[in-house]
Amino acid sequence: MKETKHMPVATAVAASALDSAPHAKSGTDYFSHLQQAGAPKEMDALVEALHGRSKLLTLPQGSTIDSIAAAYGQDLDLLRRYRAGFRQTIEAAIRARANEDHIDAQTHLSELAKKVGDIGHDPRLDLDETALKLEPDVLRERMQTEFREDVEDLKAGLTIWLQELTASDIVSAVEWLGPTAVKYHFFRMESERGERS
Repeated sequence: MKETKHMPVATAVAASALDSAPHAKSGTDYFSHLQQAGAPKEMDALVEALHGRSKLLTLPQGSTIDSIAAAYGQDLDLLRRYRAGFRQTIEAAIRARANEDHIDAQTHLSELAKKVGDIGHDPRLDLDETALKLEPDVLRERMQTEFREDVEDLKAGLTIWLQELTASDIVSAVEWLGPTAVKYHFFRMESERGERS
């Protein structure tokens, strides 16, 4: 006796930039297309969240080198935590496609989770010897600019990463066809079990 089950992804990833993504393509042409497509406006919420939690962006004029260095460390950690959190969320969504006690499905999903890869983002925030020789206010402005650029890079890297995962059928997506129409792309997993008599 065979039993076949179809399980959709537990969560759908909204990626409105998918409208024109060429899912069949691969290589540098596809990567270039993803870079040019840009992030959907919904990703601006990420920028706002990171700006709102930044310690560097709240530093006033006249801040000391010590306070700038402390804020730098906290913001660097903030960017890394967000990046790691996105990956953990996707891995959890992949594993949620099957019950934990469904061992064969979880084995397959664990292998799939390993293929998730990582978000192409490496923070530029750099507090090296040269930076520490700058006047505190010049350093503060430089670090604030670098943080804003890092946030934009993370947004772009996350968008490309989600589009690649969708094109590879690792995550599902909602494609916006217009103001009132959406198309759902759900990944389906088949699990077959046989019973011996």
